[in-house]
Amino acid sequence: MLGMLGCLSTGFGFYMLHNTRQTQATQMAPTSRGTAVTLFACLLFFGQSSGVLLMAQSVDRHWLPYAFSLAALGVAILGTFVYRLVGKH
Repeated sequence: MLGMLGCLSTGFGFYMLHNTRQTQATQMAPTSRGTAVTLFACLLFFGQSSGVLLMAQSVDRHWLPYAFSLAALGVAILGTFVYRLVGKH
């Protein structure tokens, strides 16, 4: 049960982080909104596919706990960074 709540809260947090970043991408360059959103989507999908490749390699090398810890730390740092930037506006 605790694992399910952890997955739910993590998923919801990532969903909210993604929405915030997507909104910022549309407001970043109002005259080039299409280009900004396209670049955002491109980098998002590139990051996801790179993450799958790196996680697959970490499974082969038995580094999965370290890879998950590093990914969690990265998302926490990104969330803190976005929170500070959004809080200024």
